[in-house]
Amino acid sequence: MTRPLFDIHPLLAHLDAGHTILTPNSRLKAKLLQALGEHHRLKGETVSAVPQVFSQSEWLELTWHTWVEQHTATYDRTANHDHTANHDHSTKNRDNDNIAIPFPAGWITLGTEQRQWLWEDIITDALDSAPMARPDKLAEHADRALKHLLLWNLTLRDIDGYPTTPFQGWAHTFLDRLKQHQWLTPEQRLPHLMRAFESEQLSPVQDLVFVGFDDIPPAIHTLFEKAATHHHGVPGSRTNTEPTRARLTFSSPEEEMTAVALWAKHTLSTHPNASIGIIATQLGQVREQIEQHLLEVFEPHYLAPQHERYTLPFNFSAGTPLSQAPIIQAAFDLLSLQGTRLALPRAIGLLTSPFWGSAADQHARWTAIEALKSLNRDFITPAQLRQALDSTDTGERLLQLDSQLRRLPTQQSTNSWTETFLSQLMLLNWPGYRRLDSNEYQQVEQFYGLLDTFAALGLTAPALTYHDALQRLQGLTQRTPFQAQTPDSPIQVLGALEGAGLQFDFCWVFGLSDQTWPAPPNTNPLLPIALQQAHNLPNATAERELTFAKALTDRYLHCAPNVVVSSPNTRDDQESHPSPLIRDIPLVDPATLMQPDHPTDLLQSPLAGLYRAQWEQARLEWVDCEWAPAITLPGTQPGGASLIKSQCLNPFGAFVRYRLGIPDPREASDYLSAADRGTLTHDALAHFWRKVQDQEHLTAMDSQAREDTLHISIQKAMHTLTGQTRSLTPALRTLEHDRQFQLLSRWLSLDAARPAFHVEDIETAYHGHFAGLEIRVRIDRYDVKGDGSGQNAEGLLIDYKTGKPSLSHWLGERPIDPQLPLYALVYPKPVTGIAFGILNAETVEFKGIAAPSTDDTLQAIPGLIAPHKTKEPVDSWDDLTHRWQLTLTHIAHEVLSGWAVNHDYHPQSQQQFAAFTPLLRGYEKDALWRLWQGTQAATDSFIKAP
Repeated sequence: MTRPLFDIHPLLAHLDAGHTILTPNSRLKAKLLQALGEHHRLKGETVSAVPQVFSQSEWLELTWHTWVEQHTATYDRTANHDHTANHDHSTKNRDNDNIAIPFPAGWITLGTEQRQWLWEDIITDALDSAPMARPDKLAEHADRALKHLLLWNLTLRDIDGYPTTPFQGWAHTFLDRLKQHQWLTPEQRLPHLMRAFESEQLSPVQDLVFVGFDDIPPAIHTLFEKAATHHHGVPGSRTNTEPTRARLTFSSPEEEMTAVALWAKHTLSTHPNASIGIIATQLGQVREQIEQHLLEVFEPHYLAPQHERYTLPFNFSAGTPLSQAPIIQAAFDLLSLQGTRLALPRAIGLLTSPFWGSAADQHARWTAIEALKSLNRDFITPAQLRQALDSTDTGERLLQLDSQLRRLPTQQSTNSWTETFLSQLMLLNWPGYRRLDSNEYQQVEQFYGLLDTFAALGLTAPALTYHDALQRLQGLTQRTPFQAQTPDSPIQVLGALEGAGLQFDFCWVFGLSDQTWPAPPNTNPLLPIALQQAHNLPNATAERELTFAKALTDRYLHCAPNVVVSSPNTRDDQESHPSPLIRDIPLVDPATLMQPDHPTDLLQSPLAGLYRAQWEQARLEWVDCEWAPAITLPGTQPGGASLIKSQCLNPFGAFVRYRLGIPDPREASDYLSAADRGTLTHDALAHFWRKVQDQEHLTAMDSQAREDTLHISIQKAMHTLTGQTRSLTPALRTLEHDRQFQLLSRWLSLDAARPAFHVEDIETAYHGHFAGLEIRVRIDRYDVKGDGSGQNAEGLLIDYKTGKPSLSHWLGERPIDPQLPLYALVYPKPVTGIAFGILNAETVEFKGIAAPSTDDTLQAIPGLIAPHKTKEPVDSWDDLTHRWQLTLTHIAHEVLSGWAVNHDYHPQSQQQFAAFTPLLRGYEKDALWRLWQGTQAATDSFIKAP
């Protein structure tokens, strides 16, 4: 059995005498009582007096309520007139502190969220002309500033000698509001309690015992002096013998946390009954990372969805925001359906969530997901979600929700919104149709408790809109930590303050770099720095932080018989060094911590053992995956020229895309994608040339006629695109129209400067045969020279590109983009040249290859070159087309024979098949090849592959 984390023996005499014992936090109190219970159990005592053990906040709250319940009278503030809480800051009475006010028995103490709301309201009014300000953050600083003034026995008058800050005006308004409504802050109660002890309205206890305190604010210290006749200080648990200490350094924080996790598992395995402490000086910042390392080390299967959640042997003192829990996220996604669009991933997450709706609709939900994806939208409206779930129980619930939402008032109190939110969640069957596990149950219970807190905010909050109320509730869950209630664990992961005062068998304190320990000063931005330093307010000076860190470090170094401290050599890409507070501790090799019992590499990958075990236990055989079934009945193959292109890049990718028929997922967007803009360019030019037909008409048009025709062509293309895929806002439509107009005007100027030509075919589809394949092609444009009336006219195939293509993409044994060469071979009309028509913001130009002619009509087009000037070993157009015939016939035969090797023949193939990366698994190829060679090194590489 793990021994208690607190040494109760120094306190037994105080406990037996019935003295009141105070701890700085609830965790230390709980461990103290646990140790006391174990002490009684070992002595065989089944009955004992109730110990008077309280945390500081608990004692203050209990003392206040005791006094309020016992006394109701008129209270004269004269004896304590200089406290900020009791100033009347109106112009008339600001200097008059001798005002009799009712005894505050009926006054309400505001909680943190209520004060936050009040501060935000005051600051928002004051900063109406500063839209970039963050009232919520300023409110947190303001509340902390007033709290520190009160705890350090300061008033707003103490700020007068320093440069004026906005805080003074806000604080005057805040205090006036408190007085007007008979409200108090917790710190404002302290002077009343002092006065109560002085006047014997409250009776002091005989002895107060302070356990584990390092820093007590002056106001509370004064109250403690008045609350007891005698005071005793106990520093907390310390080991009785001189500890064995070791210091380690690591190359990075990640390596350090890996070592901590592996050390903890090793220590627990060799000492099953030991208590193990892991203390992080900045636990709030690294909680997720250290938890992940512990999970990977102790149970790599823990996060696998097929495994139920269970209790692991470590416990954290710091929780995670309640808002991060999936079950709470689902609640807010549901509550956000009030006219607010959901991002597509959140909508999909909602449809896959088990925390709402009906279990009978699971298949319908997946159908709905595909329907929403097909909309190609970044954001999904509630109406679209309802439509996707039409004729289902879940869809019917959403319809009822919509009806309920339409009847809501524009504004309500927080109490009324709480009832509304609960009604909506109940209607949608939240928290779901399956049995909740322990964590989920606790999260739901905590959420219901926060709803009660939210309802109480109406005390200081005005009437709110639905959106504002929901936003406030979300903020409340973001600021509220969730800490699962679990059985005691042998490993405690604690923050700097929570670890102080506890004892362990083994302890590792990590993150002790000179950048973070002692912590750098962090003054309140709303109070004068000189004031904070003069009165030694929290985090105000380097000296104060050093003193505080020294005291905690001393406790860490005496909290266990075996103590390890460590630091990283880099932090945030900057060099760091061990804290000066630990440099005197001997530096050791990390591997020595595991010896001699288990000489294991302390820095190995946490998952390496799992991967190696899986590999060693697997029964595997090599399978030839180069060949797919051959195509015996060719027919018309999907993909056309794109099939040939994909086969050139990666044969298996071509097989997946066209023979398996797995479509490329279209990226969702409420705006125009690059593909959409390219389609607009193609369609607008097609409309234009169907109207104009040839260069003669183009050059005969005056500028106004050309512009009018181009505007109409763009409008037609825009109408077709938006009718098929999305609705564009008027502003976006205008912006894209103007962009297309500028781009296409430049292109038409280029066309106008060419030798005479006639546009014979525009966006023409053709079914052809090539090397045993029936393929479909669709050309953007086919031009012939002159007016097109001559025989054997020279023809130029043009493919519009809005990117940056290269002529080299047509060449080689496996061309990167063989579309135009293939078109040149199968198109039924004479083709003596092919060209990219490049249109983008940087350039508008032709790039192509054309056969020389007697009048050099095609060669006269800038950007077109003769075949012999390419990198191919050819002398003429016929030589080049013959070479294309051989190359592409070979590629077509690969397709027909089923050649489907998973190999990237060009770097561009990875981008081309990025959507299929999990299936193609190109990142494993090198490791698999080494594994095929059968070496142990290859096996290790394969195990560590992503």
